[in-house]
Amino acid sequence: MADDLGDDWWENAEIVSEDEKNNQESVKATKLKKMKRKVSIDKNDGDPKIKKRKRKLINEQNCAPEKEAKKKKSNNIVPLAKKKQKKKKLSIQVVQENTLVPNVESLWAYFEKELGKTLSCIELEDIKPNHDSWVIGEDSPKVIDENFQLSSYLKTIVPNWEKICKKVQDKPGSPVMLIITSGGQRAADLLRKASDFRGKNCKSMKLFAKHFKINEQADFLNKNVIHLGVGTPNRVAKLIELGNLSIKYLSYIVIDWTWKDDKNRSIWNMHGVKDDFLELFQKYILPKCKNKYLNVFEKVLEKMNKFKKINYKMLLNLQKRNSSAFSFVPEKIPIAGETKKMNLFQAVTNALDLALETDKTALIFGEDVKFGGVFRCTMGLADKYGTSRVFNTPLCEQGIVGFGIGVAVAGSTAIAEIQFADYIYPAFDQIVNEAAKFRYRSGNLFNCGSLTIRAPCGAVGHGALYHSQMPEAHFSHTPGLKVVIPRSPSQTKGLLLASIRDPNPVIFLEPKILYRQAVEEVPLKDYELPLSKAEVVVEGSDVTLVGWGTQFHVLRDAAQMAKEKHGISCEVIDLRTILPWDEETIIKSVSKTGRLVIAHEAPITGGFGGEIAATIQENCFLSLEAPIQRVCGHDTPFAHVFEPFYLPDKFRCFEAVMKVTSF
Repeated sequence: MADDLGDDWWENAEIVSEDEKNNQESVKATKLKKMKRKVSIDKNDGDPKIKKRKRKLINEQNCAPEKEAKKKKSNNIVPLAKKKQKKKKLSIQVVQENTLVPNVESLWAYFEKELGKTLSCIELEDIKPNHDSWVIGEDSPKVIDENFQLSSYLKTIVPNWEKICKKVQDKPGSPVMLIITSGGQRAADLLRKASDFRGKNCKSMKLFAKHFKINEQADFLNKNVIHLGVGTPNRVAKLIELGNLSIKYLSYIVIDWTWKDDKNRSIWNMHGVKDDFLELFQKYILPKCKNKYLNVFEKVLEKMNKFKKINYKMLLNLQKRNSSAFSFVPEKIPIAGETKKMNLFQAVTNALDLALETDKTALIFGEDVKFGGVFRCTMGLADKYGTSRVFNTPLCEQGIVGFGIGVAVAGSTAIAEIQFADYIYPAFDQIVNEAAKFRYRSGNLFNCGSLTIRAPCGAVGHGALYHSQMPEAHFSHTPGLKVVIPRSPSQTKGLLLASIRDPNPVIFLEPKILYRQAVEEVPLKDYELPLSKAEVVVEGSDVTLVGWGTQFHVLRDAAQMAKEKHGISCEVIDLRTILPWDEETIIKSVSKTGRLVIAHEAPITGGFGGEIAATIQENCFLSLEAPIQRVCGHDTPFAHVFEPFYLPDKFRCFEAVMKVTSF
């Protein structure tokens, strides 16, 4: 290798070594000089004149080499240019440390940074508004720039303010614009500055705590129309939570982003206000930016003739993200005892906590579960029960399930997590050929019935091919397994505990769009709900609607539309357990109504809806008044930009209801 470098390499090496030797000798010489100077000063400590003279001499000698070195370094550099360069560097640091550029990109970067401390990247992506609604649309959060006068600035972003105000003349407590700032005094000041913008017909209101009781503000909002609200994040969020301040017709959010108080604090770094600001946006404003199209779409559909096909070109323009195009209705489960408000992922955590507490052999394992998992379903469990019972595994789904089978065969309770149901397929052989057949092939000498496999599933709005699939049909063809899909937090807790304690291997699929969207009161006590038992949630007489997971809520919305518009009574059933499924409940319902609509997110060909349709056709043939309708995903890979067309939304389900009732 040295031969390839040539002769120059060796010569350079010798030169470097000589320089190093010279440097070492000069360092030693300077050290000796310093020591001699120190000794000479110490000897003459008694004479102050000598001491002063010697110190001056030492300082001059010490400074001399530094000055020479500086001269050598500078050579042809002009000192003035150097000073300018230094000053420029300082100004950049000041900008980076003390200010944020007031634009939409920096605003989302701030939310991403702060909310990322408690939310996973998947959850952040879920609440992130798309480009159109965030930047261009009416819901775009605007940022106050102090270079503009407030009134003139607002006129530039809302030129047709007076026309917009007329739309909410008969809607109390529904502002068109909200200006969010950090304090009451600043809010009052902004309201005065916006007087020219408001005009004569605009009614405004101060939404902050100083001198105003929340009950008085709530009563005022219930009785009076307001177009413009200026206030603090805490009070605005409280009034929205109480239901007195509606954001249904809210079109503009203006953030007092760059203003600082006398202590140089802004809304984004002020203690207390910052947390309220983040909570307001996470809970109310960001979902509003994302889903406003729903109200528009419903208005457009009302004008369409019920027998006409939906204008999909119009749908493409209006629908941005469709996985949230349903409403979750909280339910009260008939179990006595104390309850607590939980979302679905918290209900999962609560169920796993009880499973670990009541069963000392129970283990939880999977990718990142020690840290809480990507959806935070195992948060705090490793700290409470130790990393010997809640631990991470390598990124290998086949290994996770294979390990779970071994744990279950050895007599422990195995709770495995597959991070996304889309990635359960590498473990397909272990699940279908090993776990499902273990008891049968050993003549019941051995079994792995204490194995439960959890996996988040379904569409979430932006998951595309590999984070949106529903794989229930693949496993419904395998005797020896149970497949369960819950619809709500209270159902999730009861069904998950029942699955963990069931003597058969269970695949428990959790619709991830419901992790945070589904919130209701959940009993704190330990309880189980029966597997393989469907539930009639809404009783009806004209049509039977069957779904599971997220699609149950879509069907309930479609049933409500059918009832309000045409007086059609729909019976809505949540199947809950896919394998083995409750044939009796469905047969009984269809025998009564004579019509059946089945909906699921998975592709229509080979989907589990086909099994239900075949069974009903065989058992209820003489009772059927119309052909059975299936509303499902299409026979394509799960689309990203075309997700609104792929998913069986409430409008497609409503169309199916109209078809079977008009047959």
